[in-house]
Amino acid sequence: MYDPSRSGIMQGNQFSIPQVAPQNQFQTPCQYQATQVCWVQGLEGAKGYQLTTPNSEVYLRDTENPDYLYIKTTDNMGRPSSIKRFFLDEEPITEDIPIDTSNFVTREELASTLDDMFKKYLQPQTTTQPKQRHRNQNKGGLTNETTAE
Repeated sequence: MYDPSRSGIMQGNQFSIPQVAPQNQFQTPCQYQATQVCWVQGLEGAKGYQLTTPNSEVYLRDTENPDYLYIKTTDNMGRPSSIKRFFLDEEPITEDIPIDTSNFVTREELASTLDDMFKKYLQPQTTTQPKQRHRNQNKGGLTNETTAE
């Protein structure tokens, strides 16, 4: 049966409040998540950003110049391994992408080239066959005549 005196919750007729570790009131402005982007103040802010999770990376935007994006990574021990800076530039989305067709061949040119290739490589070539050479068993060499035994 359940004995509340062993659980440490009730002591005598008084209930005790379970001890909870105090929570840290200072939190980093941004906790790392795969889809979250944190804001830092310039390159120095990106260098100083605390990232201790091993083998991770975080995306950081610059408050001084919003066109910059920093990617900071850590190694397998959680130490900063690299920081890269990228320049963001908006590229308009267009529905029709122009294609330069000046270097393409027409169907007629392709058909003509394929016909020429078929004629050259796939038609049987008429050549004369060389005489068969027979092995002279007595001499062990090759001769043009057959030996009778």
